[in-house]
Amino acid sequence: MSKRDKDMPGLTYYVIEVANKDDLVGIVECANNRGGKVNGHFLMS
Repeated sequence: MSKRDKDMPGLTYYVIEVANKDDLVGIVECANNRGGKVNGHFLMS
């Protein structure tokens, strides 16, 4: 996931599918380390 440019306001939505929730935790940690803000709603099956 990449940071949005300052001149590009708005929200970005990602729909991702992972094999297990540990993969999802890693993705969220990566986004947070890059300065992103993750506000997620998760559907688990």
